[in-house]
Amino acid sequence: KNRLKVIKADHWKEFDPTEQQKKDFQLAYQDDPEFGRVDAFICHHPVANCELFLPFNRSIIIHATTRLEFGRHDEGIDWRLSSGYDREVGQKKWKEWIGTLQKLAADKRNVIAANNAYDRDYIKYFTGIKNVELLPSWCGDSVGTT
Repeated sequence: KNRLKVIKADHWKEFDPTEQQKKDFQLAYQDDPEFGRVDAFICHHPVANCELFLPFNRSIIIHATTRLEFGRHDEGIDWRLSSGYDREVGQKKWKEWIGTLQKLAADKRNVIAANNAYDRDYIKYFTGIKNVELLPSWCGDSVGTT
């Protein structure tokens, strides 16, 4: 966490980076030697933050672990409501994110996936993307537990 240059993942507002934060992120990492060795980016939660990696022209693996709109159009979340959430802005960001996801899915270098059947079908329904993979994740504390 201390090596992160822009998004520190310690504040809820970073679930929805501003356009300036996206630009700052690109500037911070475009010449970073460690970042330059990356072949692909994996995004989990929220998957919409994969937008941060678009300028780097690498493969992107979207692995949705919860609702696709999280971080873009999530007015029902307590911290979002208390922040002065603007429904019109949220709807605009949601539509833009869907368009971005559709473009990512059209590029064979990328993978669109979900960790459960519900979210896989949710993505298919709201985006029209047909090739959504199911990549289950496990959250137990030892083998044989849930």
